[in-house]
This record gives sequence, C-alpha cells and structure tokens, in this order.
Amino acid sequence: MNVNASEVGDTLEAAIWLDGRETVLERSRFVLDAEDALYQAGARHGRVLGSVRWSEKRPGDDRVPPVPEHIQGPNVRLLVAEATVVNVVGVERALPGFAHDLELDDLARLRRVTRRQYRREYPDQPELTDRQCDTLINDLGPAAAVDTLRSLKPSDLH
Repeated sequence: MNVNASEVGDTLEAAIWLDGRETVLERSRFVLDAEDALYQAGARHGRVLGSVRWSEKRPGDDRVPPVPEHIQGPNVRLLVAEATVVNVVGVERALPGFAHDLELDDLARLRRVTRRQYRREYPDQPELTDRQCDTLINDLGPAAAVDTLRSLKPSDLH
C-alpha cells in the first residue's frame, strides 16, 4: 500500500492478486478489507480520503508488477483500490467518552462505518465531520457494546 500520499489530489492505493478461483464472498471480503486498510492508513497519517475506486488490471498492464510465483490460476489479475486525498489534517483525537478510549485504527473504522450509514440514511446531507461522527459514536457506542455483550454465550467470553 502506498502511504506516501501527502497532498490533496494525491492517491492512496492498495492491491491484491486474484487468481480466478476466489468466491464472491472472498472477493467481497477483499474489497472490505482493502477499503478498511485505505481509510485506516489515511486516518493514521492525517489524510481524509474520497470514495474508493476499483479497477482490475492484467499482468503486463501499465503499473502492474510481475505476478508472484505463488499466484497461479485460470484468471490472474490485480484488484486495485484507489482513493484520492481530499484533505490533509492533523490527527484529531476523539471527543471525551467512548470514542476517545478506542485505538486510532478502531476509531477510524467506526468513523467510516458511521459516515457510510449516515450517507445511506441521509443521502442529500453533507458528509459528517470527525467531530460529528465521534458524537454519534459516543452516543450509540456504549449501548451497542452492551447489546453485543448480552448476545454472547458464556463460552464466547473465554
């Protein structure tokens, strides 16, 4: 993953080799993991990223490295995720409360999930700021954590 994107307009990217034998579920997991990795890397470095763009590239295409020897299959290609840096900010810690006690990676992931859900519910509204996300996380996070703990079986706790 390229984490050297330092200015607005630069691109942060991540990629994974596919061999043509992955299931739809595995590919979906790759997509979610790559998006998480991009947004987390951006957050750690004070970069606000736009939406993720996806492309598939074939061996021999422009900017495609040689295929690793252990990657072989009926349809080898490189799945590439790219997101443009839309703002550069200092890494802001969360408001005091539940969100403040989270690791930065976990906070970045919850902010991204919060923004995504908010965008689904209110598509005509502007994107939430970190502070607005933290307020929602502080308000909803503890109850969600308690609900999760209550749903666990005693054997899950060991």
